[in-house]
Amino acid sequence: ITATKCSKPKFIEYTGFSKNVSYACGTCSGYKTNKTYCEECDGKIGDGCNKAVKTGTDFKCYTYKFNTTSKTYSQSNTTCKRLSTSSIICNMPATKETGTDKYTNVNGCGACAGETKNKTCMQCTTALCNKLVDSGAAHIYTISLLTHLLALLYISL
Repeated sequence: ITATKCSKPKFIEYTGFSKNVSYACGTCSGYKTNKTYCEECDGKIGDGCNKAVKTGTDFKCYTYKFNTTSKTYSQSNTTCKRLSTSSIICNMPATKETGTDKYTNVNGCGACAGETKNKTCMQCTTALCNKLVDSGAAHIYTISLLTHLLALLYISL
């Protein structure tokens, strides 16, 4: 049995398969030689190594675009692609005031990038769970909750 090269589109987690790349016998060709788009493998004749990966059910997350003039994020939803073994994960800026220099994810699908998790980026694990709320309302809620807890503590003493 002679070894051969096979190629296939690369699956990018939470984005999907590379466009315009086919499953093929032989190496990646043309612009598709860029490993961002195409993967190669060594296989044996009749034992194709470029089998399709198993994908999970698509889900939706909100994605955010920062307007540099108004200094606010606009929100829309997007479809996220995942492998069958991958979890549903959405991300978002920590607050509406978080700048693009601090929120570095390119869309709302997948985990927060690097060290930004729980600092300038928040993530959650259900579809469309990453809705950015007004941080002022969140602060009012937190203050209200703390006031009630302090009152209960005072009463119990």
